Amino acid sequence: MTPPNGTILEALQRRAARVGYLGSADSPVRARVATEASAPPPETGAFVPDHEGQTVINVTHEGDLARWDRLHEQWTERGASVSRSQSPALTHPVAYRSPLSEEPRDEGEVVAWLRLDRAVSGRRVSALTTLFKEAVLSRHQQIHGEPPAVLHGHGFSGTGYELARYLALPDVGFQRSRGRVHGLALWLPPGTGREVCRMARDAALSIQRLSGRGVDAAVSPRDDEQRPLAAHPSRWLRPSHGWATAVPAIHERRRRVDLAEVARWCEHAGLPAPVTFRKARTPLVAGALDLAPVEVNRPGRPALPYSHVELWFERAVPGPVVIGSGRQRGFGLCIPLDGRA
Repeated sequence: MTPPNGTILEALQRRAARVGYLGSADSPVRARVATEASAPPPETGAFVPDHEGQTVINVTHEGDLARWDRLHEQWTERGASVSRSQSPALTHPVAYRSPLSEEPRDEGEVVAWLRLDRAVSGRRVSALTTLFKEAVLSRHQQIHGEPPAVLHGHGFSGTGYELARYLALPDVGFQRSRGRVHGLALWLPPGTGREVCRMARDAALSIQRLSGRGVDAAVSPRDDEQRPLAAHPSRWLRPSHGWATAVPAIHERRRRVDLAEVARWCEHAGLPAPVTFRKARTPLVAGALDLAPVEVNRPGRPALPYSHVELWFERAVPGPVVIGSGRQRGFGLCIPLDGRA
C-alpha cells in the first residue's frame, strides 16, 4: 500500500488527532495515522461463541445494515430534530469464550433448535416429543441412512450410557406463562462424534411438519428472533445455581425421594449433586406442566411416580438441565431460577 501524499496525509493526521471517543464508550482514545503496517500479534487463538463465555460481544443480525442506512437518511434529512430516542441502539449480545480460557468440559450439545408455527398444549408434551423423535429417525434414514444408536437407544447393553434427548420447550416461569410449547430441541450426549452430530442436525432441521396424536404443527429451524422466549436457547442454556422442572420429572425407581435419591438422578444426567431440593406433585413455577398419569406414562410400560422438583447447586450449572428417567422424552426439563422474572 502506498501512503498518500503529504497534504492528504497531514489532513488525515489532523483528523485522527481530533478523535476523542469511539462509539458510546466512556473512556477517551487517541488515534493516529500509520503509514506502515504493524507486525501481526503472535497467534493466540480466536474468540468462539460459547453460552458459558465470560466475554459479551455485540454482533450484527440480518437487516441491521438497512436499519442503519434508514436512520442515517433520517438524520441527513432532518438533522438535530432526529433525537437519539427515536433510534435505539441495535444490540445483539452474544457470549464468547476467550482463547486464553480453559477448554470447556464436554457436557453434551444441543445440535438443533426448532420453532413451531403455532403453540401446542403442554398436555401433549409426550405425544409431541414422540413425534419429534420419529421424524428425526425418519429424516435421518432418508438423508444419511441408518440412524446411530444414540438417536434411538437400541443396541446398548449394561448401564451408564446416555441417549439423545428430544425436548419440548414450553412457556414457563413468568407471570403470564401458560405452559404452551413453542419450540423443540435435540440434545446429544458427551462424546458424540462430530459427524454424528452433523447428520443428526441435518435430520432435525429438515423436519417441516409434525402431525398425529392430537398434534398438527409446522416446524422450522429457529432463526435469530428473540421471541418467543420459550424457543430461545438462552432460556434453557444459561448457567444457574437453581433449577425447577418445567416438565415433571419421572422417578427412576419406587422409593422415598430424598436428597440422596435426587443426587442419584443428577449423577445419571451428568450433573453435580445438589446441595438442597424440594419436590411437589404440582408445579413449583408458573406455567409448569400439571399432567395426569395417562399424559406421562407410556402404554404397556410400568407406571412410575413423577414430581415437580426444585434443585439448588453449589456452583452455577449450565443447561439444558433434564433429570429423571424420562430424559429422552423431555420429561424433567428444567428452567433456570437465578435472576428469574
